[in-house]
Amino acid sequence: MSQPHLEIMFRKGKAVAAYLRVAGQRRVATSRQVRPTIVADLDEEGALLGLELLDPRHTEVEEVQRVLAELHASAVAVADLAPLRAA
Repeated sequence: MSQPHLEIMFRKGKAVAAYLRVAGQRRVATSRQVRPTIVADLDEEGALLGLELLDPRHTEVEEVQRVLAELHASAVAVADLAPLRAA
């Protein structure tokens, strides 16, 4: 597994979406909405590849950690999610 990687997309200076990649470059087989503003991307075996955060300005770090635990993925260091608080 690769290191977690958080990308935040901005439009007119405001964060409009974010993607937390938690696994390497495997192909997404399916996407599943796990919260109103969080979509999980899964591979063919159902392993989590990443999370789409549809409202990063209002996404709590603790909620992301809960979703990761529910999907049997490793927790991500708080420092890796710190940009969510700044968005």
